[in-house]
Amino acid sequence: MHMGLWRCGWLVAVGLVLISPRASGQTSPTNPTPAPADPTPDPANPAPAPASPKPTQATPTGSPAQQDVPKDLQAKRTFVSGMRAQDSYSANDQTNLRDWIKAELAHWGKGLDPAAPEFLAKLAEAFKQFRTSIQKEAADPGNKPGFAAQVVTAVAAVAAELLPKEELTLFEGLALSRSLLDADKLEALPGLKAGLTSKCMAVRYYSAEGIKELVPELISGGQLGDAVAALKAAGAKEGSDSARQMMYRALAIPNRVGDVFDAMLAILDARLDLLRKGGAKVGSDASVVLFYLAGESERLNPQQAEAIVKRTAVLTRLCAEQYAATSIRPFEDEVPLELTLVQGEALLEKITRKSGGIRKVLEEQGAAGKPKVLEAAREWYGTSDKPGMLSGDPWKVEAGAP
Repeated sequence: MHMGLWRCGWLVAVGLVLISPRASGQTSPTNPTPAPADPTPDPANPAPAPASPKPTQATPTGSPAQQDVPKDLQAKRTFVSGMRAQDSYSANDQTNLRDWIKAELAHWGKGLDPAAPEFLAKLAEAFKQFRTSIQKEAADPGNKPGFAAQVVTAVAAVAAELLPKEELTLFEGLALSRSLLDADKLEALPGLKAGLTSKCMAVRYYSAEGIKELVPELISGGQLGDAVAALKAAGAKEGSDSARQMMYRALAIPNRVGDVFDAMLAILDARLDLLRKGGAKVGSDASVVLFYLAGESERLNPQQAEAIVKRTAVLTRLCAEQYAATSIRPFEDEVPLELTLVQGEALLEKITRKSGGIRKVLEEQGAAGKPKVLEAAREWYGTSDKPGMLSGDPWKVEAGAP
């Protein structure tokens, strides 16, 4: 693996705890259960850190870096502060705002060395100071209407430029993506879309979360289709279960299954292809799709229902085979398998109006009944010797759900 990507992964796994992202652990149709925390820093699947309140808007103080603010940055801050009373803004104003944001990034990111033992503490402090500097200007009570949106537009423009770059630093990625998430404004969308393509998992996670928070504005502003297309393209390539789960959650919009179904299916298809090849483990991300579509099943047309039944059969087969393959595995690997099996059968029952036995085996025998779970799964998709409940019309699932 590329050293920069590996370092980004494990540093984020540890550093997210210091930075405290805004993440919900509540049970809901778009988040049926929080993924279990991984006790080791796993670059492919770090667990989101607990939620924390947004930073205050006070002027940053006490930081050694603040005591030596370059004159150029001081001048930019003064210029930007003077813009808040304007009634309109020009292209040149946007250029000045972007230059100020880049200067803030350069100032607070100066001297951050990922190899230094105190890196994570300094990263968290720099991250905090950058966000405070931006929010101080955007939320100043003296701002004229429209100034905050101009700041967000500028942050999004800088993010769109920097986040896709290979040389992006962890500080730049976290600072920009979290600032856009905090903004909660439609003007952030270009930067969030760019963040979905970042090399850094945390940036992709926060960008997807930012889009999720913007759903009402995306719908009212007529930009939902644009956001869904970006999530579809990114999700089909996503290698992190955590980031993919957040992308699914961004797509899991109540009463809008017609707008998101194709994107969900494309992401699921890409994952199933990898699982078929034995190149991945079943994670907790698919349970979001299964739970959401079970709740939206009455809105699926016949073609959509058939499509998701076939894919759920394949996922159930792969999941049951992985589950039964070993009697002992780490807790963080066992729970996603059981969750996916439970949610998959619930979706199949909801759509087909048939009853399966996977959940009953799990409830009565737990992990001790793993061979019985595989047998119950085969009752759905069948084998070459025995048709399953999904064989033939109208579901047409091939024997063995290959």
